[in-house]
Amino acid sequence: MNTDTLLTEVAKNAAYIATRRKAAVDDPSRYDRLMAVDGDKELLLRLYDDALNEISRSLAIPYTLPPRMEVLLEQEKGRFIIAYVTAHWLQTVSPEDAAYYDLLAMRLLDHLCEIAYRKRENRPVRRRPNPF
Repeated sequence: MNTDTLLTEVAKNAAYIATRRKAAVDDPSRYDRLMAVDGDKELLLRLYDDALNEISRSLAIPYTLPPRMEVLLEQEKGRFIIAYVTAHWLQTVSPEDAAYYDLLAMRLLDHLCEIAYRKRENRPVRRRPNPF
């Protein structure tokens, strides 16, 4: 996942939450506080690095995975990074909304570990009898 995609996704999540909260509460400044703007890019990139460190600390895969599992693992890593950064971003501006994304990030990290450490069976290869 590149940083531009991350920043876009965090901004989308923040905009959704800000819009929902603005409709629920008569606080027009809440939308401006929740929005991730260009000035917050440095903090968001630092949180991105923290998310990558969390993944590397939790996942130390000593073997190669099948290609389809690699793709699934990369997709889940991307989802985890977005949830992790969003949760930590919201802790600075809206702690009540951060709880959901924090729980989501932890569940995704558990799912990453399940994918990486799932027991793989070594099934014998069935070969068709040679007709000749």
